[in-house]
Amino acid sequence: HGHRFCEKMGYSNSTYFISMLSNLPSPEEITSILSKQLTPFTRINWVAQTGSTNADLMSNHDLSMGQSQLLGAHLQTTGRGRAGRVWHNTAGQSLTFSCGFETNLKATELNGLSLALGVGACESIRKLCPGQNIEQLKLKWPNDLMFNHGKLAGILVETQINTQRIRVIVGIGINLIHAKHLSNTIGREVSALNDFMTLKPEGVVTLINKIATSWHDIIFNYANNNLLTFEQRFKHLDYLLNQPVTVTQNQSTLFEGMAQGINSQGALLVRDGLKTRAVTVGDISVRVTSITASTFASP
Repeated sequence: HGHRFCEKMGYSNSTYFISMLSNLPSPEEITSILSKQLTPFTRINWVAQTGSTNADLMSNHDLSMGQSQLLGAHLQTTGRGRAGRVWHNTAGQSLTFSCGFETNLKATELNGLSLALGVGACESIRKLCPGQNIEQLKLKWPNDLMFNHGKLAGILVETQINTQRIRVIVGIGINLIHAKHLSNTIGREVSALNDFMTLKPEGVVTLINKIATSWHDIIFNYANNNLLTFEQRFKHLDYLLNQPVTVTQNQSTLFEGMAQGINSQGALLVRDGLKTRAVTVGDISVRVTSITASTFASP
């Protein structure tokens, strides 16, 4: 099944701009199929259009402890990424959805969670697409998915903390098609799922299922496993490892150095001369120095 799903799709110029929505079942079909498959989720809904799936789930307060919900959209009109970056989206060109989890995690247990969820998404796609080529799918700290040197997907993790529990919202935007066109449009290197997978509607739904399931399992077991479980798994996926990187904040360069993996808190380690610095997630941006890395953001 995996090999069939991932057979390389060759586009001729004449078929390059195929109907974008042909890769996706209707919102009603996706909702129906996932409702049968994703039994751990309390509420599942896929819509034709919304502003932001993350924002929608953030404003929904009627779930109980331990419950989960999924919301996806063929088009997001106000999608955003880390540090408030705008997310470029056209209906059918990308796959965008968010999952919300009502957890009993403590604020001190959130270290590295964003990275762990990135590992879960990256591993889910790799498992669906066995073969040598898939080794080029990696995770760029903290949670961008890269294929070759083009950004395939971005993940945005947001939390709401109150006295009883912490709500975790995880959103993802995955480019499906038209990587070359998108790269030209935004002036940065971008990749798409059809660079290494045959896009069939049923395969896309399977991918949603696998990513959402991995996030559910990670979230509700995270307090027990913490980041230690993911450090080794991340090593095999680390896009930045041993790469020269530039660390910036608000478009100003802070320092340059060599990426050296992560520490036990999930911070990126960068060797700058004789000292190693820990870079934490926030408004910090890390780019490989030797190539132009994409900052195309997530929902």
